[in-house]
Amino acid sequence: LTCSSVTSTGNPRREMRGWLRRRPIIAHCANSRRGPAGIMKSPVPDATPTAPATAASPHILIVRLSAIGDVVMASGLIPALRARWPQARISWLTEPATVPLLRHNPQLHEVITWNRAEWQTLWRDRQWRALSTAVRAFRAGLRKRQFDLVLDAQGLLKSGLLAWMTGAPRRVGLLSREGSQWLMHERIGARPGD
Repeated sequence: LTCSSVTSTGNPRREMRGWLRRRPIIAHCANSRRGPAGIMKSPVPDATPTAPATAASPHILIVRLSAIGDVVMASGLIPALRARWPQARISWLTEPATVPLLRHNPQLHEVITWNRAEWQTLWRDRQWRALSTAVRAFRAGLRKRQFDLVLDAQGLLKSGLLAWMTGAPRRVGLLSREGSQWLMHERIGARPGD
């Protein structure tokens, strides 16, 4: 898969919705599995694969980590995804501060928490082995969910790395920058000069 740039109308949310309407359902969705329901309270996800996803019910992850207002604005992706794939299992990856905004959304299957502060503490305290273990465990938990599609609605390097950790066969970045564009299969960006 290659990284491609999509020309924009200047409104990233409108462009993402347009992209969702235009894109065909991907064939490799049929070979994937999904993780369990529930709120992830631990920094180490513990997902057990269940039934295989179908083309009509892909397992989708939205990555928008922080900034309460930005999470609220990005939550408009949920109904757009639900309109495109009514049977989809939609998960959201975020930091602990924004979990209360998403926890009770009935259209979300799961909210996964990334405890960035814990990783920063391990880094600051030079506990390299513990940090490595935490990162590998988190990555393994994301990969067990076998997401079919990951939407990086933040577009930063940290969100791009977390999207990449999922191992999803299709990763789409919204206004990707800071190097995260190289971790995406597709990008939706603003027009040059905007």
